[in-house]
Amino acid sequence: MHVRKLLNRWVSWTGYELGKVPDHPGRDYLADIRQLVGVPATLFRAVLLELNMAPMYEGQSRQGQVVDLLSDHGYRLVGIYHTHYHNHRFIKWCDGLFVTE
Repeated sequence: MHVRKLLNRWVSWTGYELGKVPDHPGRDYLADIRQLVGVPATLFRAVLLELNMAPMYEGQSRQGQVVDLLSDHGYRLVGIYHTHYHNHRFIKWCDGLFVTE
């Protein structure tokens, strides 16, 4: 099943509102995530965002920083989608789905 279709079904089934954070080189990705999850008026129960496992550009956020930040705001990683590999062996980046506890 296509990931978008799966996520749409999941959002429909849970009733959660899904926040998405695009990762753009040169932007402060962690600040964008803080803004999305840290303001109660815009608090999402689920967040879909890119996790970088390998360095791809200067100043990028690493997966550990993203996971720690979301964990500090009560989110847990529940799914990984769109996995991209380096040399067919190591995950280079993927999309992670986080949900509040």
